[in-house]
Amino acid sequence: SNSGNITLTNVLVVNNQPAANTPVFGPVTLAPGAVRLFTNSYTVPLNACGPWIDTLNASARSLCGSNVTSQATATCAAVTTPVLRVTKNCPASPVAPGDLIVFSGTVSNAGNITLTNVIIVDNQPTNNTPVFGPVTLVPGQVMAYSGSYRAPLDFCGPLNDTVTASARSICGSNVTHTASASCPVITTPRISITKRCPAAPTPFGGVLVYTGTVSNNGNVTLTNVFVFDNKPTNNSPVIGPIILAPGQAVSFTNSYSVLEDCCGPYDDTLTARATSICGTNVVKTATAVCPGITYPCLSITRTCPTGAVTLFQPLPFSGIVTNCGNVTLSNIVVVGNDGTVFMTMDGFAPGEWMDYTSSFIPTNCGPNVTNIVTITGNDICSGARVSSTAICIINCSTGQGNIILSPSLLVTKFGLSFPSEAGKNYTVQYINTFNAPLNWQTLTNLTGDGSVLTIFDSRTNGQRYYRVLQNP
Repeated sequence: SNSGNITLTNVLVVNNQPAANTPVFGPVTLAPGAVRLFTNSYTVPLNACGPWIDTLNASARSLCGSNVTSQATATCAAVTTPVLRVTKNCPASPVAPGDLIVFSGTVSNAGNITLTNVIIVDNQPTNNTPVFGPVTLVPGQVMAYSGSYRAPLDFCGPLNDTVTASARSICGSNVTHTASASCPVITTPRISITKRCPAAPTPFGGVLVYTGTVSNNGNVTLTNVFVFDNKPTNNSPVIGPIILAPGQAVSFTNSYSVLEDCCGPYDDTLTARATSICGTNVVKTATAVCPGITYPCLSITRTCPTGAVTLFQPLPFSGIVTNCGNVTLSNIVVVGNDGTVFMTMDGFAPGEWMDYTSSFIPTNCGPNVTNIVTITGNDICSGARVSSTAICIINCSTGQGNIILSPSLLVTKFGLSFPSEAGKNYTVQYINTFNAPLNWQTLTNLTGDGSVLTIFDSRTNGQRYYRVLQNP
């Protein structure tokens, strides 16, 4: 404007921005009191904080030849937008408990001003764990980062954590940004079970004692761990409930009676069940086939005639046959040494006994008469043949006789049976040969109870013969 009283010519306005003497307006002529409006602009510097200060200079020449100038300065506020951005990415594949989880992401300056002291921290494994920085980011700059930590042991997941990026703009303002991710964890709940048979075969009708181990071979704790057996009935409890940490194993022992009508081998299946702390159910089975063993044993007794021997006249006798083993026997035959069959049975149960009567006809005396009765049968499990004999040696002239018993072999010992009278005392004697003189040795003394008594000898090979004396 011309605030004087004389016309001004060559009126010019220049600015010191963006460079000195930058033309803004003019040249024009202004009469006294005249006012002219103008506008102008310039681009402020990038990545600058402001404010924007510049000065306009107006100059002119009056009609009378004098020069005049004027100056105006303004301070214009600047707007900066510092913006920080951070992202977080999970690993490409899920991790297992205890594994190293490696995450990644980017940090960027999405504002219009440089950011300094850019750092990233994570809240895992503890708060403010350093991940990245410090760095400086100019506007638009993006930088990648990565970090890692170990996933907790015995952990179901997911892994939830948050990274926090912070920075300070060159203009003095602070900015932050966070990014969270939920990263999956792979748990592998596994249960294992083993079953071991007893060291020795289980006797027929005996108790099978087995051992085993249940273990956690996964990577997460198992709860409500149970072991069941399908013997003697389905879901028979063995062990549990227990808790197994990863890698932990617990041994156990259990037993059941094998069925008396089962020959073996004895097979059964253990089932282990559990639930992981993450809610997954696991099941595993183990089957073992355990060998069985039978102890077939037959015993026979007999009486000797008490009167004088008359050739070609029947001599009556009687006796008892006993199954002294632990297994049913089939095809039982009692026969004399002349081939006469005195008794037959299809089956003979353990502990069962039967009496019999018969006779034999002596055909010569020289000076003794020997008569042998033999019982034979078959083990229904193994088919093994088992037998026992009772021998009567009679003196023809006196009619006196000795009874000699031959035992069955009961696996690790000889066995025989004989009937007893209640309260009577008995001596069991043995010899190893019939060669004279007969030197009888005492095996045992025992008192009768009215039942059939069974005794066992440790003799396991060769031969041995027995007699039973009833004491007065």
